[in-house]
Amino acid sequence: MAAGIAVAYPLTMRHAWAMCVWVLRNVSHEALLGTFAGLIVLLASYEAGLTGVAISLSIAVFGGMLKRFFGVHIGVQYMAFYASPWIAEKLLG
Repeated sequence: MAAGIAVAYPLTMRHAWAMCVWVLRNVSHEALLGTFAGLIVLLASYEAGLTGVAISLSIAVFGGMLKRFFGVHIGVQYMAFYASPWIAEKLLG
């Protein structure tokens, strides 16, 4: 692992700007969104099967509704989701 870090870190730090510029110029926005959506579906299905995919989709739809109809900022939603185990513990005793 240390050897991988020793090789990857300098290459990443040296070429990160050029790689980012290349991706932004040559890869479409839709392809990037599709890649992230595919990664989410892959991880959700790996962890919990179709139930995990359905739950991830419902959370995404609910978050989108909160943003569009009520103006709840994405950062606030993230922090609420991140703190939800603690909030549930405090509310439910």
